[in-house]
Amino acid sequence: MLDGDLAHALAAGIHYEWTDDERELLAPLIDATIMRVDCERLDEIARPFVDALWDELRSLVGDTLREQAMKSDFVRESLEDAVADLELGPRRSRLASAVIQQAAVDLADHEFFLESCLDCIEAGLEHAWPAPRPELVGRAAAALALHRDPDYGAERPDDRERAATRARVRALAELGRESLPRLAPALAQLADEPLPPVGKDGVLQAVLKRRRAARAHLN
Repeated sequence: MLDGDLAHALAAGIHYEWTDDERELLAPLIDATIMRVDCERLDEIARPFVDALWDELRSLVGDTLREQAMKSDFVRESLEDAVADLELGPRRSRLASAVIQQAAVDLADHEFFLESCLDCIEAGLEHAWPAPRPELVGRAAAALALHRDPDYGAERPDDRERAATRARVRALAELGRESLPRLAPALAQLADEPLPPVGKDGVLQAVLKRRRAARAHLN
């Protein structure tokens, strides 16, 4: 029988190209992955997507593993259990859920695991002196604001756009309440209502600062 750790180990070697429609379908799982939601909750969120993609996913994953087994002793030794796991169906297959969760990792912008690592910012908030903390929160807010809307702030946004972006950051902060207990409340506070004037919109100003830094780096 395939346990959860082995399922995720196999899934870590499985990467597919996902269509825009599939990316949109998986958006809630991608958001939960970015906000470091715990494994049990990720599995719960992933299940409906496994079900929706099952007809294609079952044969695709099986074929991928059979191909990998010809080159990898690890996959070859696990192949029988992996195939048996897929036979359990979309509601019980640990491997299928792990593959969908790996897709969410792949589809999340790499900045959330490297440049703007939210785990790192969370740790920084624990150890930093008070003065640098707004800078850390701003880095996270800018990354989240630009997630799925990379052009935000390239032109002056109107109030509707600012309100929608701030609401998006608040929703992501709510997802991270348990997994990022220092960062998430700070993000929610930065993006809180009512909508402030442009010059006092902390989310927009963080995005603009990020854009200025990117231009300076390119120059």
